[in-house]
Amino acid sequence: MDHLGAHPALRRPLHHRRTRPADGRVRGRQARPAQKGGRRDVGRSGRVRIPPRQGLDSGSRAQIDGYGPMGGRAYSWPPDFMAARFPGEAMDTQNWYDAQEFAPGTYQVTEAGRWNMFLFVGEKKALALDGGLGVGSFRKFCESVTDLPIEHVLTHTHWDHVGAAHEWDAVGVHPNGKEKLANDYSAGCKDFVETWEGKPFPEGFDPASFTIPPAIFGWEVKEGDTIDLGGRTLRVWDTPGHSPCSISLYEDREGVLITGDLVKPGQPLFIQVPTAVLSQYGPSLRVLEKIAAENEVKWVCSGHTDPFGDPSVIGRMAAFVDDVAAAKLDPPKKVEAGKWGVVDEYEAGDLKAWVNDNARK
Repeated sequence: MDHLGAHPALRRPLHHRRTRPADGRVRGRQARPAQKGGRRDVGRSGRVRIPPRQGLDSGSRAQIDGYGPMGGRAYSWPPDFMAARFPGEAMDTQNWYDAQEFAPGTYQVTEAGRWNMFLFVGEKKALALDGGLGVGSFRKFCESVTDLPIEHVLTHTHWDHVGAAHEWDAVGVHPNGKEKLANDYSAGCKDFVETWEGKPFPEGFDPASFTIPPAIFGWEVKEGDTIDLGGRTLRVWDTPGHSPCSISLYEDREGVLITGDLVKPGQPLFIQVPTAVLSQYGPSLRVLEKIAAENEVKWVCSGHTDPFGDPSVIGRMAAFVDDVAAAKLDPPKKVEAGKWGVVDEYEAGDLKAWVNDNARK
């Protein structure tokens, strides 16, 4: 397996995916009339069709510098013609989200190309993981995919993961994070709208009034818990280091490991954020390494990168962070890290970490 995690599912012939001709129309019996405000790709049930991630060669993917699988080229997915289209009130946010069904009943929804959320659909209920920024409606996306009851759980309570949590009556979170659900996230919202230089905001979005409403705590999600969706189960581990309330989850039917922000292939590990603790980060990566060693992990999913298929990178990250903590690496560079100011940047091959003094305490 190469560093891009090229599973058999990613190598299926191109004829398995539906293409859109130059005139923009969908041919064949799946074609639907264009809707005002954008295209809708829906089935007979009225639900959004999310095409599975299929085998495209590197020349067919859109490239964005600095974003992508560890050590490889940086890719944005899906291309425009495969982007999810949201029905009803969420239609005006359609271009703000991309979605991929990278494994059966398993979706990654990416907000504005940077913030990932996940949906696992079982036989009895579904699980929505994380909430992004909340500029669009993650819940409407989930409801367009399944009619089953949908529970919402957070991998941690940083502002860029809780944006849609208020759309649920209650959410599950680690005990260390339940008091954070009522946090005032206005500073993060203000910084975001003032500095954002990515894709245009969706029509009707007012940056000046953007805020993240508080969410309601429903239940604790912690080490040893299982989430049974019917026909598939997710197990939970405490993995602090990026945040004291960080959890990771493993779903064994499709071999999906959700790591939150702990694992970030191709990007600096964030050990400079106020909640980070360097001494906890390495041990948590070792927990993930052990999960991968004891299970058939096919997909590793993080909060900010594409799903990838080579879990061995987790062990390399763990060794790297251990060396950072033990001061075994070359002295770090001082780099400007935006709102976090000047931080120490450690580097070893294709691995990087941003660390500040607060995380060393």
